Amino acid sequence: MKFQQLRAFYTVASEGGVGRAARRLAVTQPTLSQHIKALEDRFGVALFERDGRKLRLTPMGERLLKMTSQLMTTWDEIENLLNQNNSVNAGRLRIGSDAPMHAVELLHRYRELYPNIDVSIRVQPGGSVLEQLEAANMDVAILVTPPAGGDFYLQPLNSEPLMAVVPAKHAFAGLRSISLAQLSEETMILREKRSMTRAAIEAELQARNLSPRSVIEISSREAIREAIARGIGVTLMVTSDCVPDPRLANVPLDIEDRTTHLTEYVVTRQDRRRAPVIREFLDIALAYSGELSRKR
Repeated sequence: MKFQQLRAFYTVASEGGVGRAARRLAVTQPTLSQHIKALEDRFGVALFERDGRKLRLTPMGERLLKMTSQLMTTWDEIENLLNQNNSVNAGRLRIGSDAPMHAVELLHRYRELYPNIDVSIRVQPGGSVLEQLEAANMDVAILVTPPAGGDFYLQPLNSEPLMAVVPAKHAFAGLRSISLAQLSEETMILREKRSMTRAAIEAELQARNLSPRSVIEISSREAIREAIARGIGVTLMVTSDCVPDPRLANVPLDIEDRTTHLTEYVVTRQDRRRAPVIREFLDIALAYSGELSRKR
């Protein structure tokens, strides 16, 4: 068994296809296919099966992906240590987030300092991001209220109050403030169940023994705004997500509920937080967090 075979398998599995994996490794697609076939033939196992035009991991492939993720993470750290003398001059950083705003700003700052680092962002529900982080398919994540302790290192990034978002012609639109009790009498539009933002909002409602009259689930913020504009329901968003839109009204929560904030964290695995590319990202995020605190 050769390292190139394992790397070929890992890259195809994590990229979801031979073409993308070949571009990432700068090799030909037949070369990758040969490496994977040699690995399967050597041990008499099937690692992929075809689902139409897509590749899907077999149960054995799923198990091997988890193990090779750990191996590739260690390999990256060894390369950083030996080839770059513990500096940040080459490598990659994979960022996951359930909201793009802060992630994009941090990517911009990171690239200004380290232009040779290959940086990418994936926007997914918080639960999915956390799973990818745990499997070492992502390096850092920006998430609302992730689980503390254990295998994860959490660094606070930003805390923002929740705002009610309602149609511009709704009766609530003319109010100076609104309570969560009033809002719960409406149809609420929330993100998918794996969204940590949704989980945090539901926790705030449950803490006050409140539940919405009904819930409509929509997977993206843009689609939620469109649904509200059409009068389908209302929602809660943090202030930075309340973009100007003449069809919508953003109403502050009343004094009783004004302590209702959502806190975002930069998250990484405890065993990876000192890797140079991750360590520098955490430092940049810490400085950015200080700027946000001074603006509040």
